[in-house]
Amino acid sequence: MESNKKQRRSCWHSSLAALQFINECYRGSDAKTRKMDHITNILIILAITLTTFCILFPKQNQILYLFSDFFIGTSIIFYIVNRFGIVTTLDKRQAVLIAELLLGFICLGLYIASNFAGLTIWIRSVVQIH
Repeated sequence: MESNKKQRRSCWHSSLAALQFINECYRGSDAKTRKMDHITNILIILAITLTTFCILFPKQNQILYLFSDFFIGTSIIFYIVNRFGIVTTLDKRQAVLIAELLLGFICLGLYIASNFAGLTIWIRSVVQIH
């Protein structure tokens, strides 16, 4: 390997650097956010709160559960749609990288949800046995 080429950072080191960079961007005074971004942030916080409530109290009223499910889904979709247009301002390489990151996070979310559901089913079956 040539001595003038830079060594690539490990994936863990570069991921940590990316998280620190994103955190700095959020804290920066020049980060311009729209009023709708703030509204969708609040909707997501409410959706997370409702999701937690639904998980902690699964025997709640069916109407309340359906409302919560609708609100959570609508909030997530609204959050994504409100921010997705930014991709058109990126160059092609950046847009492909963002799409790959989105796909990766979708897969991670499905993995976590399926494992959580499996764990929940397993715990309920163990509790019913005893």
